[in-house]
Amino acid sequence: MASELQGCEEAATGEMTTKVVLICGIDPSKEAASGVFAYTIGLAKALAKSEVQVKLVGIGSPGSLQSHGIDFVAVQERPTTSIQFLLSLMKAAPALNLSADTVIHAQRPDDLVPFCVFNPENPKVVTLHGSHADSIRVNKGDVAGQIYDQIESYALKRSGRIICVSKSTLSRFRGKYLGLSGRMKLVYAGLDLDELKPAIREGARAQLGLPASAKVLLYAGRLVEEKRVDVILKAFKQVEDKNEEAMLILVGGGKDEDALKNLTNSLSLKRVKFLPTAARSRLCLLISAADAVVIASKQEGLPTIAMESLACGTPVVSTPVGIVPEIVRDGVNGFLVSNIETLPEILEKALATSSSLSKNCVEAVRRFSWESIVKEVMAVYNEAS
Repeated sequence: MASELQGCEEAATGEMTTKVVLICGIDPSKEAASGVFAYTIGLAKALAKSEVQVKLVGIGSPGSLQSHGIDFVAVQERPTTSIQFLLSLMKAAPALNLSADTVIHAQRPDDLVPFCVFNPENPKVVTLHGSHADSIRVNKGDVAGQIYDQIESYALKRSGRIICVSKSTLSRFRGKYLGLSGRMKLVYAGLDLDELKPAIREGARAQLGLPASAKVLLYAGRLVEEKRVDVILKAFKQVEDKNEEAMLILVGGGKDEDALKNLTNSLSLKRVKFLPTAARSRLCLLISAADAVVIASKQEGLPTIAMESLACGTPVVSTPVGIVPEIVRDGVNGFLVSNIETLPEILEKALATSSSLSKNCVEAVRRFSWESIVKEVMAVYNEAS
C-alpha cells in the first residue's frame, strides 16, 4: 500500500519526492554550543526549503522545526550518553517504517548501525565532523577507542557516501580507510548568512551590558579537555596582567566547568566571565561584541564557531585545526597559532589589530551559505542512491 501511495504521489507531481531522515542525538528545542547541532538543524531547514521531505530523529522535542515543515521523532526524552542514544535507535529503527528509497543520513558512524541492521537496502550517508575515536580515547581510554574503531568501520563500509566537512577530515579518513576513499567527498558545513552577519560592536556591547572600551576575547563551545580551555585561561593571565581593559568571556558548559572555574580563581583572574550556552541570536550578539574569538583545540572537524565568527565580522585566533587554515589568513582576518606557547602574544596582537582585520572576515565564508551547500549535499544523496 505504501508503494502504491508513493506511486500516486509521483504520478501526480510528475517527479519523485526526495525523502531524507537525519539521525542526530540532539534536542532541537534546546540550543547547544555544538557545531553538529548547528549543522544538523541548518541542513534540515535548507533541505525543507528545497522541497525535500525531511524527518529528524533525535532527542526531546521539535522546537520550531515543525514550522519549517520538518517532521521530528524523539527516541529519548532527554540527553544521556552516545551509547544510550545508540540503544534507543536500535529499539526505534524498526518502527520508523522507512520506505526503501529514503536516504538515511547520520551525523556520526555509530548512529548508522541500527539502520544497517534494520534497513540494509536504504541509501546511507554519514557526515564525519571529526574523529570521535580520538575523543573517546582521550576520555575513556585506548580499549574504548579500539571498540569504537570497529563500530565505525562497520558503519562506514555500509555507507553509500561519506561526507567530510574539512580537507583535514577528508585526508585523515582516506588514510584510515583506503578502500573507502572513493566514497568520501568534501562538502563543507553551511551557514545561515541571513542570521550570521556583522553588527556594530558598540551596539552589541550596549545590549549585553559590556564596557564599550573593553578588549573582549570570546570562547564559545564545550568546556571539556580536548578544547584546551585551560590553555586559554593561562594565556589570558599574561594578557590581563598587561592590559587592564582585557576581558575573556567563556560561553558554554561541560564536565570541566567546575575545574575551569577553580583554575580561574587559582590564577587570580579578575576579568573572566562564564556564561551558559547561548541561544543562536544571543551567540551572534556575543560574537559581534568580541574583538576576537579564540580556539585552542588540538583537533576539530570544522570548528563551526570559526566560520560563524568570520560571518559576523569578528577575527579568529585559532590553532590550525579542521577548516581553520582554509578560511583564516594569518594577519588578514585572524591569526593561526602553530605553537601554543605563543598564544598569549598572539592574543595581545589580535586585541590591538581587531578593528583593521574585521573588514576582511565576511568574504572568507560567503561561499558557505546553506543555499549553496545544500545543493552539494543533495548531489551526494543522488550518488548514494
